[in-house]
This record gives sequence, C-alpha cells and structure tokens, in this order.
Amino acid sequence: MIPSHLYHYTSFETLKLILQNQTFRFSRLDEMNDPLEGYYDEDSDYRNLVFSSSWTAEHRDELPMWKIYTDLKGVRIKLPIDLFSTTNMEVKKLSDSNFQITSKLKSKYQIELDVNLPYDDDSPMKESYIDTVYGPTKVEYHESFSKLKNGIITIDNKTKNFLNVNLNIIGQRKIDSWSFEKEYRYRLFYSNAIKLIAHKDLIESKAGPKISTRYLDIKFKKESLENIEILFGPKTDKKNMIELTALFKKMGVASFEVTKSKIRIN
Repeated sequence: MIPSHLYHYTSFETLKLILQNQTFRFSRLDEMNDPLEGYYDEDSDYRNLVFSSSWTAEHRDELPMWKIYTDLKGVRIKLPIDLFSTTNMEVKKLSDSNFQITSKLKSKYQIELDVNLPYDDDSPMKESYIDTVYGPTKVEYHESFSKLKNGIITIDNKTKNFLNVNLNIIGQRKIDSWSFEKEYRYRLFYSNAIKLIAHKDLIESKAGPKISTRYLDIKFKKESLENIEILFGPKTDKKNMIELTALFKKMGVASFEVTKSKIRIN
C-alpha cells in the first residue's frame, strides 16, 4: 500500500530554508550516514550516480529519529507524497509490497562529471541532467551485506562483454540495523537512468563514472504546503514555534498545524 503522506525529520534552521527556497535537498548516496548502502565494491561503486531524500511513513514520532536527525530540537514535517510531481505520478508495481513511482519536474537539473568517459552514442550516460524524481520507494532491510548487493551488477546474456547495472537497487536496500527508520525515499538518478549497460573493461579498469555534484536542491509544489503539519521535537524552544507560525502567515499558507512532541525528556 502506498502511503498518502510521509514525514521528514530535520533541524529548524533547515526547515526555514526549505520553506523560503521551496526546495528539498537530495544528497549523493555515497555521502549519506550509512556507508554500506548501495556499495558494491571498490571497482564498481555507482553510489555517486544516485541522489536521495529520506522520509518515513511512521506516524508515531520516535526518540531515535529525533536524536539522530534533530538532536531533539528540530522538527518533523508531514507532506503529501506528490509534492514534486508536475503531472499525475506514474505508478508501476515492483512487488506485493513495493512500487516504482515517477514524477516529472518543472526544470532540468544539470550534473557535472569529474571525468568524461567514452560512452556509446545511445548510452543514457551521454545526457548529464535530471528531470525526474523516482519515489517514494519503500526501503528494504536485510541482515547481510551480500543481500544488499545482490542483483546490482549482472552479466548481459546477449554479450558477455557487457554488464547490466541496476541503479534502482542502489538506495533501495539497507542493513537491518537501520530498520527502526521505516524509511521511504525519493531518488534521482544521473541522466534519469535506473539501469546502465557498462563494458566489463570499464568496470575492471576502475574508471567508472564519477560526478562532482554533491547534492541537488529540488523544487516542490507550493500548493503542497496547504494543510502541512509540523511537529516540534521534545526540546524545542517555544520561540521557534511562534516564529514558524508567523512565517506561514507571511507566505500565505492558509491551513497548517504546528504542535510539539509529547515525548518528555529532562
């Protein structure tokens, strides 16, 4: 079942930037807090081609989430899942419990390569921009690293010299010690390519595609802010709640809810 809304934990200062710029930041996967996710090996590391924004579907606010992502003083944002889509989201069923959802963006976001590699003319790697958001996708949790990497790279059946790289798996699996997050993700793929075909020599020579872009700030629909719910952390300063209410009114957001977590900490 696809949730209608998701929750995002962040600091109060970041929330103000989100509202003022009308963007959410997507970070490159190889710079996120879990060093194992999406990692295959030193010769075949494609994490730098995937950007991610992390959310959760868990309605109850959790103490570990407050501590890790806000140091107990931040906020949790509740928004509808179609906040990035300019048209109707396309939904494709992947399994009984997971779906591939795509949303077109208003703008194209350019990506910078560190090294220009010799790709075939019909390769999706030729186009260095992103204009599609994939997700939200439910993260799968596994107990072993081998299961995390299973299926990322496979030999092409037609020609043994080429490998299929399934970028859609990268950022969709995490080790089960992170399962408390109950995470969903929006993801961006370099050149909108969730699957790549790479020559074996390219991988074995350790000359894989490397990009210098570390993050992308993606615009969301302003109308998504109507009926937004903001939950403040257990150690929030009441001044922040007053400041946020004033900011919503200044922005012309007619309907919103600002409350504080019921978790108590001395």
